[in-house]
Amino acid sequence: MMSEIKMTAVKFQPDFLLEVDLTNGHRIIYNLKPKLATARFKGIDEGDSYSRGLIVDGNRIVWENSMELSLDEILSSVSR
Repeated sequence: MMSEIKMTAVKFQPDFLLEVDLTNGHRIIYNLKPKLATARFKGIDEGDSYSRGLIVDGNRIVWENSMELSLDEILSSVSR
């Protein structure tokens, strides 16, 4: 079940690609760049804000200013 999967690590790669490791042994490369144009992620591309995200509860990546990306959102981008 997907709800049992958690994030174990995230690496902030160049060009706003997130490399997300999961408890099931898989790794997802998530392109955050399209979201930079939204109000939700405004300012994450300034300075070192992008690379200062933290995994919280294995279910979301949180940045300063309350920006967050959920694991469900990341998983929904994976083509089946």
